[in-house]
Amino acid sequence: MNFQATLQLQNGIKLDGIGFGSQKVGIGEVVSIPL
Repeated sequence: MNFQATLQLQNGIKLDGIGFGSQKVGIGEVVSIPL
């Protein structure tokens, strides 16, 4: 998805699925995002 690609480019993280902190929605692992 574009959402995942954008996160990888802007935040330099690899995100599978959508989530914040230790919470996740959908499948995959969630990497904590500094806000």
